[in-house]
Amino acid sequence: MDIKCYRAKEEKAKMIEELNLTSN
Repeated sequence: MDIKCYRAKEEKAKMIEELNLTSN
């Protein structure tokens, strides 16, 4: 597994989670 790709996915998921928290 590519570490860079994994980190990008994690950051994306974190951003989406924050967006969900602020929009709700």
